Amino acid sequence: NNSVWTNGGTDGLTNGVNGNIVADPQLDSSYKLTASSPCSVTQGGTDLSADFTIDIEGTTRTSAWSMGAFEWDGTCL
Repeated sequence: NNSVWTNGGTDGLTNGVNGNIVADPQLDSSYKLTASSPCSVTQGGTDLSADFTIDIEGTTRTSAWSMGAFEWDGTCL
């Protein structure tokens, strides 16, 4: 899965195809997901629980997985 957000274009990726999401992830200044992050990003990650159970900070990964290094279990838009 990929969440792509650039200053222009989509780098050839199509939203909704092969797990790609072309949307502003609404990250905070430390690159973490926020309450403004779209559900497609906060709940669109691939479940890798067979290999990982925690995120980069030690927070337990829950279903549905968040994309990226940080788990987000709060509300989403």
